[in-house]
Amino acid sequence: VILYSVGFLAWFSGDSVSVLQFRPKSIVESLATWFQPQSFGFFRPLSQSLIPCILFPLFKNHFAPYHAVSLLGHLLVSWLAYAGLVRIFQQRLVAYIGALFFGFHVIGFYASYDIGFLPETSFTLFYLLAIWFLLDGRRLLSLACFASCLYSKEAGITLPVMVAILIAVVPRLRADWKRHARLLPALLLIAAVYLAPYFKYLVVGGGTVTSWAKSEYALAFDWT
Repeated sequence: VILYSVGFLAWFSGDSVSVLQFRPKSIVESLATWFQPQSFGFFRPLSQSLIPCILFPLFKNHFAPYHAVSLLGHLLVSWLAYAGLVRIFQQRLVAYIGALFFGFHVIGFYASYDIGFLPETSFTLFYLLAIWFLLDGRRLLSLACFASCLYSKEAGITLPVMVAILIAVVPRLRADWKRHARLLPALLLIAAVYLAPYFKYLVVGGGTVTSWAKSEYALAFDWT
């Protein structure tokens, strides 16, 4: 908190200005972004559409509240990282080291800065929660968190691979791997539903997948 609290004296980043400027003006309007890329090219309807739509009427153009929300989100994710590592490795020292590395990593500065970097925090939050509920055997909640993770940021697509690795290496999951592995087809189905809009709005050219959306921030993945 002390390390990142200096951000309260700062101002919005350029990305955050774009997020607030092009935010949906109502919940109904935000629903449309769940089926097509947003005006700045990304497909993040939860973190860059619904949440800004809810927060802007509360905070308007005041920077500090957005920074406070981002900072609290980063603290929550850091605690989840610690608690999850304790459950997986059963060693608090390992968990402390992992959580400190995560919390103080340079990316934490961006993640805790303002609303423009909310996708990093929200996707990581739901990513860790999906793993948490997997460890609890609460598969429906794990699937719901995976969907929320995907609709926060594209990197959430890696979760099925991470779940497969955890089932293979975590003793408590490996002991009953067949039951836990039943979650994988459902995860892959959710991933397919999530990817469907991309096949409509993306084209391949020169080794790069580029969004059809005509915006300054066209979505692009470099496959090389």
